[in-house]
Amino acid sequence: MVVREPLPYLDSWVNERSLELGQLFVSPSVEGLGVGLCLTRNALDWASERDLNTILAVLDMTPRAIEFYERLGFARIGWFQGFDGGNTVMRYDHTPSSGFES
Repeated sequence: MVVREPLPYLDSWVNERSLELGQLFVSPSVEGLGVGLCLTRNALDWASERDLNTILAVLDMTPRAIEFYERLGFARIGWFQGFDGGNTVMRYDHTPSSGFES
């Protein structure tokens, strides 16, 4: 029997000053095993090597995601109303000098 699961991924894009992280996806069967942490730390390392800030947006209704990014040293820099008019989206920034927290 072959079990098929989607591969984990971290969507991102870059401009002159920053790396913006998009959607992070990890299959529920491997949640909590450090896969998302590894993907995110690799992205932060890549940005740091290029002296880029890393920014992202997180829905306020996803407290686990907010906690995950705050543990990595992301700082909340603002918010905006989501396109659907219902969800608040929190903006976060991670500067190369802020490092990682465990």
